[in-house]
Amino acid sequence: TQLQLLGMNHPNTLTTHYHLGVAFRDNGNLEKAESIFLESIAGYTIVYGENHSIPRLIQRGLSKVYIQQERYEKAEKILVWLCEEGKDAFGDTHDETLECVSSLGKLYRAQKKYIEAEPYYLDAYIGRKGGSGERHHKTCTAQHNLAILYYLMDRYTESEELFLDLHSHYSSRFGSTHSKTLSSYESLYTLYKDNKQYVEAIRYRKKELLAFIELYGEHSSQSLLSRYEYAKLLRLNKQFHLSLEQFKKTLDGEQAIYGEHNSELALTHWNIATCFRKLEQSEQAAKHCAECWRLELLESDACDPSVLQTVIRLLKDLIAAQQWTKANAILQPIKDELQTLNRSEKQEDRFQALLALAEKIEQR
Repeated sequence: TQLQLLGMNHPNTLTTHYHLGVAFRDNGNLEKAESIFLESIAGYTIVYGENHSIPRLIQRGLSKVYIQQERYEKAEKILVWLCEEGKDAFGDTHDETLECVSSLGKLYRAQKKYIEAEPYYLDAYIGRKGGSGERHHKTCTAQHNLAILYYLMDRYTESEELFLDLHSHYSSRFGSTHSKTLSSYESLYTLYKDNKQYVEAIRYRKKELLAFIELYGEHSSQSLLSRYEYAKLLRLNKQFHLSLEQFKKTLDGEQAIYGEHNSELALTHWNIATCFRKLEQSEQAAKHCAECWRLELLESDACDPSVLQTVIRLLKDLIAAQQWTKANAILQPIKDELQTLNRSEKQEDRFQALLALAEKIEQR
């Protein structure tokens, strides 16, 4: 109706057309989005000229489509032109110029061309800092982007410095439970974990956990996931007793939400078994490994390779605990069933491992 009343090149029609393109892009219909963006650019250029801010905005939107399509040369051509035109028209620190500079950095990062991306991320950060101020939200975003780039380049010291500065700003300005502060916890523990600095990673994961508990409660999905990851970090740092305690609390929360007979609990039982194994408590390890197996069988076939792997681990725990009769009772029916199957390569590997365990059990 708008098209019929006003015509294609009326500003209101073009605005609606542009937003339609954004909707198609966000829903994954990239070919349709490209077509609409090109039509919008042509229409706005006729009305305002190519250097007006609106057709330039749509050009940036079109470049995002090309990046999603991995048509990087097309995206680069648009963004380089926008950067050059923006600098000539508005200067190096104008918002529109810096948006294009940042987009070029993201384009190169998407292609893992980190060295090429760095000067653009630096220009965006320095430009935002000089133009908008050190603590403007766009400066903080540019700083975050630069920190991520340094992380991807394995330049952990530089990445850490930027992330810590952002965390200090967010926590002092917004408090420990604000979304930006929570995001800074995640950035820091990811950085420290990947650099095997587990003590620091544990520190920030714990801060996140306490914030989630304060916000959502002990048994919220956010708190349970955070506690689960916290427990994993403790185990990586060989703090097995503390890790076990946190995995048990995770299990209590999951049982409160899902009940005791939900397959969601299988992985937590597996991790508890791993902790008991590290503490050389084979009987307890076998108990939780058996629970993991029972829960996996709710959704998978007994001869599924991943389920068989759990059985192999369970049998090893039972052997370590010298529970030979129980191990044999579990092993025999699975071995008999596997013998009747046309086994896949993975099933054959598991079958051979079971045969080796059967021989060990029979010797007893």
